[in-house]
Amino acid sequence: MGQLEMFCERKNYLAREAHARRIANKTVENAEQCQSVQRQTYAHQYEEESAKQTEMQRKKQRNAKYKVTKAAYCENYNTNDITPYNIGRMNMLCPECKALYWIGEKVAGSKKSPIFSICYAKSTVQLPLVISLPLLLQTLLMDESIQAREF
Repeated sequence: MGQLEMFCERKNYLAREAHARRIANKTVENAEQCQSVQRQTYAHQYEEESAKQTEMQRKKQRNAKYKVTKAAYCENYNTNDITPYNIGRMNMLCPECKALYWIGEKVAGSKKSPIFSICYAKSTVQLPLVISLPLLLQTLLMDESIQAREF
């Protein structure tokens, strides 16, 4: 081999070596960039998870506070002290329009013959008579069963 060939061979060897170093450096840079991106992604995910956990802890604290408040309220509330208010049956018949009223709806001072102030504007309004009611409604209004009494 001549000197020229050896020089060319050496030059090619150095060029291949430089090329291999450049590729290796790029690979290392790419790997470092990938690791950097992964670190940022993990850091972002960690921050999101931390924020979610913090929010969940706040919700639990709020709910626990509400439960304590609700429990304390229920403990102080005695249902035995409640007395039902009964206004009686709707059995007062208006002499003007034949509508049913509660006794508490009559005009004060009309004991013997009750007068109702809300009775069709004291007969100034005339409504047509209802021919027949649906059977279920008629039963609930006229029957003496428990269901009809509660209706």
